[in-house]
Amino acid sequence: MDTANEKPEELDLWHNGLFRGQKPLEDYIGLLDKYLVLAPYLLPKDANSPLNWPTLRHQDLNPNNIFISPDSSAISCIIDWQHTAIEPHLLVAQYSQAFEDLDIEQFLELKEPKIPADYETLSAEEQLEADELYGRRLIFYYYRIFNGRLNKVHTQALRDPSFASSSTWWIGLVDNGVETSCR
Repeated sequence: MDTANEKPEELDLWHNGLFRGQKPLEDYIGLLDKYLVLAPYLLPKDANSPLNWPTLRHQDLNPNNIFISPDSSAISCIIDWQHTAIEPHLLVAQYSQAFEDLDIEQFLELKEPKIPADYETLSAEEQLEADELYGRRLIFYYYRIFNGRLNKVHTQALRDPSFASSSTWWIGLVDNGVETSCR
């Protein structure tokens, strides 16, 4: 294919809204070449590492997509599989959004949360906010304890240095309002 004489295509990709104008196909090919150089360093070298195990990831697993049989209380159906992927476990490991707490201190150390020292001096509204935050942190704390005991491979992935780096990157995007464009 002679790309030198062709007019660049305007591809329908999410980032076209961020960077206006047509991009030459060579730019996309250059990015793919850079990815190929980087790719060998994304996963553990040991092919048998549990972090490399193929893992099915349903990207929208929430109560609205899980059906429970009223007769047996067993899961009868899970819907919305259109964005599901099989990827290495390290790349799909994350905390459940239901329990996610973005308090970086809690990510670094496993500390039981405490109510604020000045709780008694807070207004009723501030106490309500403190109670809600304490409850979310406590649920997240117990989630991490039970997950660490019962799901060791997942916990190993969450402790991998690349997880902390990628989480920080996503948190930055969410804080800057880019989350819906990139996920």
